[in-house]
Amino acid sequence: DDIQGTGCVTLAGITAAARAAKGKITDMRFMCVGAGSAGLGVCAQIVEGLIMEGLTREEAHKKFVVLSAKGVIGKADGKYG
Repeated sequence: DDIQGTGCVTLAGITAAARAAKGKITDMRFMCVGAGSAGLGVCAQIVEGLIMEGLTREEAHKKFVVLSAKGVIGKADGKYG
């Protein structure tokens, strides 16, 4: 419940910032610093917002970089994630 609420407020702020800049959230990229339940829960809410704006789930996921204490998760070199 707390994570979804934080995600909704974050998505609202991102949407407002995009509108103020005369842009779209679908043109943005996102970095999540921390790969815990809170950070990833917020990212999940942003993904849903991107889908509502017309992206596929796969396209939305490609807009994110997630960092943990060990570095970028899913790096192409295969060292972590």
